[in-house]
Amino acid sequence: MHSRKFREGDQENGCALPEQPTGGRYKLEGCDELCRKQPGDIVPQYSILTYTCNEDYTLDSSSTTICVYKTWEHQVSCLKICPPLNSTSVDISCNYRGEEVSCSEPILPGTQATLTCKPFYRLPLISLDNLSMECLDSGVWDHAMFHCELVCGIIIPQNNPLIVVGNGIKSTLGSFPWHVGIYVKDSAKTYKNICGGSLISKNLVVSAAHCFYDEVENKPYNASNYAVAAGKYYRSWDAQEKYSQKSLVEYVKLRSDYFGTRGNLAEDIALVKLQTSFVFNMYVVPICVDWRDKEQLEEGQLGKVDKRV
Repeated sequence: MHSRKFREGDQENGCALPEQPTGGRYKLEGCDELCRKQPGDIVPQYSILTYTCNEDYTLDSSSTTICVYKTWEHQVSCLKICPPLNSTSVDISCNYRGEEVSCSEPILPGTQATLTCKPFYRLPLISLDNLSMECLDSGVWDHAMFHCELVCGIIIPQNNPLIVVGNGIKSTLGSFPWHVGIYVKDSAKTYKNICGGSLISKNLVVSAAHCFYDEVENKPYNASNYAVAAGKYYRSWDAQEKYSQKSLVEYVKLRSDYFGTRGNLAEDIALVKLQTSFVFNMYVVPICVDWRDKEQLEEGQLGKVDKRV
């Protein structure tokens, strides 16, 4: 860039250099590393300052300002910005000065965020004042964002046609929305249903350890041989179903003291992690898990088992 040529009178109409901004700095055009200009020094009219901000700060206006007749065209500041807002359970919309802005990028002070639970999540016990947040001048949100609680174990009523699944018992799609099918690739490289499981989160399934255990080699099979499907009522992997969701398996975790039939199938439980998270809807809902271990099944209580066509 060529140096600006100053005319007679520019010096007397010059401007005093401002203090360096908090969270950033400016550079005087034409002032190289040998320049010794300090805040308060007078620079000629038409001098230009170019501002940059540190990480976690952003400019409040244009990055440059020019000296015009003893006054800088406009003041430039670096604003402390708030961190982005992201959540797997909360839908977030952000508004800055009446305009919608992204919530997933650094956010300017004064931005208002409105929070609502995603579908199939519900509000925790919180004050209704916490349903919105504001980015403060200090670069922090006025309060922490809540997390919505997952709606689990709920069968949502639907007007689906009844289908006969066995012994004359009728069922509908969505009768067991937490049920998933466990599939394994056979010698023809096609997926065959071998077991079932229960969805406990978007990407975790509880199933039986024997579905994944090689009794000959006395070790688990490779997880890459398996896949999981939800939202189905036909057993076939290739059945065309509007609401089905499928995922390959990332890994399978068995208990270290599971030894298959050699151990009389004791500890026959497996945790399956999916490569692709499922999307909750009327036909894919997780089952409830009592993590506090406060509720126990009692002898004589009845349950239900899903059965596929």
